[in-house]
Amino acid sequence: MAPTKPLVEQQVEACYKIVGIPPEETAELRGSVPPKKRSELWFERRVFFCTPQTFANDLQKGTCDSGVVKNIVCVVIDEAHKATGKYAYVVRESFFFYSFQTHSYTQ
Repeated sequence: MAPTKPLVEQQVEACYKIVGIPPEETAELRGSVPPKKRSELWFERRVFFCTPQTFANDLQKGTCDSGVVKNIVCVVIDEAHKATGKYAYVVRESFFFYSFQTHSYTQ
């Protein structure tokens, strides 16, 4: 998870080129992807790239339901220093309601 779309794109590129995660196992979830398609991707894929706002909205609206969320084992938060004030990393209580293993990165 990254705070901006360009940073999400950097994560995608790094995971494909450096880590070797196959693209068919991943989904880049954006607001421009229709909710029905995002819902399908939450069930079909195992690695997700998105902004915290997209994730929080999908939780709030049920696009990513609790059955899917229970299977999430790790959330990587890039630019963790942005987690202040009313930013989506902080505001959405539902984000931290579930027990994830969380790794936060900042510079």
